[in-house]
Amino acid sequence: MLKKFLVGLAVVVVLFFGIGYLLPSDYRAERSLVIDAPAEKIFPLLNDLSQWHRWAVWFARDPGLEINRSDPPRGVGAFQKWNGEQGRGELTITESENNRRLVYSLFFPEFGARTTGSFQLIPGNEGTRVVWANEGNAGDLVISGYFALFMDSMMGPDLLGGLRNLKRTVEAEG
Repeated sequence: MLKKFLVGLAVVVVLFFGIGYLLPSDYRAERSLVIDAPAEKIFPLLNDLSQWHRWAVWFARDPGLEINRSDPPRGVGAFQKWNGEQGRGELTITESENNRRLVYSLFFPEFGARTTGSFQLIPGNEGTRVVWANEGNAGDLVISGYFALFMDSMMGPDLLGGLRNLKRTVEAEG
């Protein structure tokens, strides 16, 4: 009986690590929302890091967040660094196409994790579709593939929550 249990346990462990080794560790989380406003009204809230507190969900979670921003806080090269209850991080705008697209690099020094985020603004008949994506690599560990599998479900609610806040902010300003 004990022998069967140990063999079964060994099979489960080998399968777990074998599958984990084969799973890709790259991930991408993406959400989008239509905002009833032209891109010209939306883009300044994305391109200016001093405006992110108005819509990004992370600021509400940690009101004591210490933030240091570049001067000026907007456009390519602008950055913000923070330290709070949930850790430290750095965000730097790496590409900025006026009213069309913004790309940023996100770095979490405690984990050595680096990701790339982007916003794409797509004009349409009912407003502007804002697509917010974040992608990266979960690492080289055997369990990284499992972690990557769940990144969309872990990050997605924050992306969508931020987009909803952005929508409320922009539409309230008219």
